This record gives sequence, structure tokens and C-alpha cells, in this order.
Amino acid sequence: MRDWKLPIFLAIVVLGVLGAVYDTTIPPQEAGQPAGKTVSISGAKAPSVVFTSSEGKPLALDALKGKVVLLNFWASWCEPCAREFPIFLQLLKEYPDKLVLVAVSVDEDKANIPRFIATNTPAGLKPAAGQFYLMWDKDKKLSQEVFETVQLPETIIITPDGTMVRKLVGADKALLNGEMKEYLRGLMGE
Repeated sequence: MRDWKLPIFLAIVVLGVLGAVYDTTIPPQEAGQPAGKTVSISGAKAPSVVFTSSEGKPLALDALKGKVVLLNFWASWCEPCAREFPIFLQLLKEYPDKLVLVAVSVDEDKANIPRFIATNTPAGLKPAAGQFYLMWDKDKKLSQEVFETVQLPETIIITPDGTMVRKLVGADKALLNGEMKEYLRGLMGE
């Protein structure tokens, strides 16, 4: 009977050590960062990519330097995407000269894109020209291969100098409860 006790004891010890190592590899939230499900990507420069709208118009991400960019990956079937979209529009209204939203749909059917926008844009929150860019990543190459999105919605916050500072995965609680405004104000120098 003693032969089975040693392997079980060793397995328990190994699992305990692995659990402790895993727990210490998750970085604590940085001071001053909003609470919520965020991933730190601090210091990485945003890649020089060109997005394409559903009408075929290009948008170079580099062309938006000088403003804080919310690079949002979403899909029309995604309920959390629909919940946060009006919040993004409200933020654009509050910071018209300092904030830009690049909303990248990963829908396979481009007909779903205008329906989503029409359904989820509250009256009075239509963004100004040059503040909102509606793009389409039909083959998901940019969203998955370049920006490594795994769960929708995902939003990457980019500073005016082109540095990616946060990645919000899923419907971020800080965005939904308004805490994100303080964080964005800091990036905008307010």
C-alpha cells in the first residue's frame, strides 16, 4: 500500500509549486491604472498598419498620431460590444479634439456592420468627422495576427505618440462604470 502514497504525495507537491509559480507570474495591477480586465502592453509602439473600411477606404494607424486612439475590435453578434459602443461615442463627444475611435469589425458579412452602428448609436451621439473610423477586418489578419485579439470586444489604448498602453479584454468594467475617463484624461494631459 505504501507504493501509491509517494507518487500521490509528489504529484500534490508539484501541483502546489506550479500553482504558486503561476500565481506570481500574473503582474499586479499598476498603480493609477483603472480596475477591470486589462492587459499591460506598456511601452510597445503601435504597429504601422493600414486598415480598410467596408467601402475599401484605407486608414493608416500612423496618421492618427497626436491624439489618444481607442482601437476597438468588435463584431455585430457580440452583446458586450453593443453595450460598450455607446460609451465610446459618449467619450468622443466629451473629448472631440483629443480622442479618436477606430472601430474594427471582424464580421464576415459586411452588411452586418451598418446595422450594428445604426442600432447602437444613440440619438445625439453621432461622432464628428475625423474622430470615428469604421473599419473591416474580414479575414481577421490584423485583429488576430497583428494585435492578437482572442475575445471580443478588445480595445487597445494608444497614446498620442503611438505607444500602446493598455489592452481591455472583454467589456471592461472600468469602461462601463466610467472609471476609464480619468485614465484617458491623464493620457490627454488634462
